[in-house]
Amino acid sequence: MGVLHGGYCIGCCWGVMVILFALGVMSVFWMKLVAAVIYVEKVTTVGARLTRVLSVAFALLGLAVAVAPAHVSGLTQPDDRPRMMETDRTPR
Repeated sequence: MGVLHGGYCIGCCWGVMVILFALGVMSVFWMKLVAAVIYVEKVTTVGARLTRVLSVAFALLGLAVAVAPAHVSGLTQPDDRPRMMETDRTPR
């Protein structure tokens, strides 16, 4: 039963899992925000009515990140970490 449930969960939610993983790499704030939105959609009674609106919003956010990631506040690209300064290794 656990294997069947796990297979069903992966089959229907793999897209959300990929989104949350990518957001977790770029920004914990955005990951928490999207997770909270998904929680509200799944648990509350208004969630079913929000599905289409949220789908469009997520698609637009994904497009914005793909086209101009620097203009989406709070996101950092994984390669944006500060670089260590190389020291001058020439003998003095």
